[in-house]
Amino acid sequence: MSIFNRVRSRASRYERGRVAAAISGAYAVLVLANAAGSVTMGIFADDPTFSGIWLLLVSAPSSFLITSLTFPLIPDEGPSRALGVVLFDLPCTVAGLLQAWLLWRITRGPGKKDTVPHPSPCSAT
Repeated sequence: MSIFNRVRSRASRYERGRVAAAISGAYAVLVLANAAGSVTMGIFADDPTFSGIWLLLVSAPSSFLITSLTFPLIPDEGPSRALGVVLFDLPCTVAGLLQAWLLWRITRGPGKKDTVPHPSPCSAT
């Protein structure tokens, strides 16, 4: 079973599941695309000063809290630029994906009621 069929079957269990899956899925893709661009710029650019600004803004407001905790650990320059990328981009990406999950939980609505009653295991028919 493909991932899209799994998402479709999971989304069909809720009243607004398909809309919620589209919204939260698009947000998760936006976060992951910005994370990939930020990591690429952070590792390969000559001056990666503002490489993660879009990732920070896309995953706001929770990324502000997380990066305020990890920002003092990020080295300014030197051979540990990859450590700086990990300490900045990974928490921002996790914060954005957590927000995508919360967006799914909030927008999906209540579960659909079963229209066909299930037989009771104790009934003798």
